[in-house]
Amino acid sequence: MSSHSWSKSSIEEDLKELSSSKVRMMDEPGRKELLFTAIRVSDLSAIRTILQVDRGLIQGKMFGYEGSDVYEVIKDSKTKRCYTYTGQEKDGYFYALHVAAEAGHKNLTLLFAKAGADIDAVDYRGSKAEEKCNGNAKFAFYELNGLKFESSERYQGKVDREGKRCSQGVLFYKPEGYEMQEMQLYRGTFKNDLYHGHGTLYWPGTETVQYIGRFKDGLRHGRGLYFDERGCKQYHGMFKEDQREGRGIEFSDSGEFICYKGEFCRNQRHGFGVAYYPEKSKFFGRFEMGAMSGIGQLCIHPPTNLTRLLGSSIVQPFQVSMLILMETASKEHFSTTNLTVWDLSTHMTSTLRFICNTLYSKRSFMLLTHY
Repeated sequence: MSSHSWSKSSIEEDLKELSSSKVRMMDEPGRKELLFTAIRVSDLSAIRTILQVDRGLIQGKMFGYEGSDVYEVIKDSKTKRCYTYTGQEKDGYFYALHVAAEAGHKNLTLLFAKAGADIDAVDYRGSKAEEKCNGNAKFAFYELNGLKFESSERYQGKVDREGKRCSQGVLFYKPEGYEMQEMQLYRGTFKNDLYHGHGTLYWPGTETVQYIGRFKDGLRHGRGLYFDERGCKQYHGMFKEDQREGRGIEFSDSGEFICYKGEFCRNQRHGFGVAYYPEKSKFFGRFEMGAMSGIGQLCIHPPTNLTRLLGSSIVQPFQVSMLILMETASKEHFSTTNLTVWDLSTHMTSTLRFICNTLYSKRSFMLLTHY
């Protein structure tokens, strides 16, 4: 049966009830037109049936031309053009792989390539199927060209008798994605397949350093430098089992504080330290799990607005129940449930001092000095 006795709509209808016997009754142009339509509508069942009868259609030329996609047959087309099958050799030619790639079908493109389609074959305009890709079809050609979507690692260096990484080496990493490139993940010393000793760790998939320093059993352990994904220094000091532990310096550009120099415990500011804040303010005292706690001194440099300061993160999480500013001598003694204030000077014109109950984790006092 010749395809020319059918309309396009009748071909699409017959795909639903297609059988091998019907395909055998068709001539070659009819089979090609049927295959062309099956690819366009992504009918995998019909495609398999057609190819079971005539596998050579995959490598054979389909006659037609490439024109403007006036009716938007191809969704999300980059070129707004598409192939049209005519069966007339004078119009031009293309291949089944071109049609699948143009239609954006990744699985069909892979199916045809694995079934024998020539990925380097060109149409009558000299274009390869890969150049006609839309949608997910481009991923098929990534795989056909040896690229993988999955993440992967590759090691270059010494190994011990058991085949484990040891001594000096470089570990490369490719993030998930076809277009992701393999880059260094770690350069340094290994032991028992783990980072051990001195090394440099990079943010995955970038050339940005994440950490430079000592490792132990795969974890940051000892003195080191830690950077964020932008390459800005965040911490310089001691680590223990991948956490900040001991003395160190923490840097910040978030506006909450500028830097902190002191003691750390389990990644938190904990113990005695000095925190430097914007507008030249700083706090000397104790911290408990990241927050001020106990006795300390907060120095406020003018022209800081004290009202704004008390509402900022500098004083948080301290809860000040009362604020008394003494600009002149005062003999009075103020006493409340939550606050006790003593006169610290007989005459203060440019110096403001007060002691307030912080009501934090335990009952404590803090001395603030405005200088």
